Amino acid sequence: MVMHRPLVSICVVTWNHAEDIETCIQSLLAQTYQRTELILVDNASGDGTQTILSRYARRAKVVLNRENRGYCGGNNQAISMSHGHFVLLVNPDVVLAPDFIENAIAAAGRNSKIGAMCGLLLLDDEEKGDHRVDGTGLCISRSRRMYLRDHGVHPKVLRREAGEVFGVDGALVLFRREMIEDLSSDGEFFDEMFFAHKEIWDLSWRARLFGWKSFFNPRCVATHKRGFRPGSLSLRKEQDASVRMHSVKNDIITIIKNEDIASFLRGMVPIVGRQLAILIYALLFERASLRAYAFVLANLRSILLKRSRIKAKQRIPTKEAVKNP
Repeated sequence: MVMHRPLVSICVVTWNHAEDIETCIQSLLAQTYQRTELILVDNASGDGTQTILSRYARRAKVVLNRENRGYCGGNNQAISMSHGHFVLLVNPDVVLAPDFIENAIAAAGRNSKIGAMCGLLLLDDEEKGDHRVDGTGLCISRSRRMYLRDHGVHPKVLRREAGEVFGVDGALVLFRREMIEDLSSDGEFFDEMFFAHKEIWDLSWRARLFGWKSFFNPRCVATHKRGFRPGSLSLRKEQDASVRMHSVKNDIITIIKNEDIASFLRGMVPIVGRQLAILIYALLFERASLRAYAFVLANLRSILLKRSRIKAKQRIPTKEAVKNP
């Protein structure tokens, strides 16, 4: 008996990634799992990325946007065009091992409640000449900060078996269609209010509230050129002011949308302490990020409406959802 092989929609959203995008696409076309469709969406790049994507018009659906819709808008657009039972989101600076999709589908097929699948993501660090671990999924702290599990660990000493994680890294993740439909609201899987940065925090938390599982599979291997390293204030200072503002804004929105009062009160000291530290840092060193607070206040009614919709569908108590598996 021949087992049904589900269609996998591969979605890549780009913005000024001419240096990396072709290597990424070639790794996708070289996958051993061939029942796929490739969707390439460009967010108004000005560096030649669109010219490169146009070369693949016969092998992929290519969309060249006239404006930058961000990670959230671009991926929502790509997902809306997709038909696969699974959707693989790939950052343009990621290179997949040939059997990545094959191994991911095999693992996801064992449990219908696995809504998101991540693998062993290695840092493509040309300066150091080796591949430290970029991440093996997301963990959540008591302050509601989410961080990459095993970031910076040497793969030779990594001892991680396949299993559930709190959340996934948006750089490379396989989603089940049923979860996409369950988590979507007003046609948005990713909340486009986020635009970019930490949107995966919001999504991972919401997935757990709705009873979906995120899963790590060490047999799914890829490399990633991560522009911003966790905890690096020096690299943060090099980022565009709008990027830093989105980071602060989205942190606050994630908590408002997904936290509940009882859970907040139990973790109030670390949660409020971290948010106060962010505010003080912005006041002293990053005044442009203060726009994040103005944005939240101006859009509070919309944020609370999104929260009410989440709470209406919530299936798992928040105190359980915010625990690392």
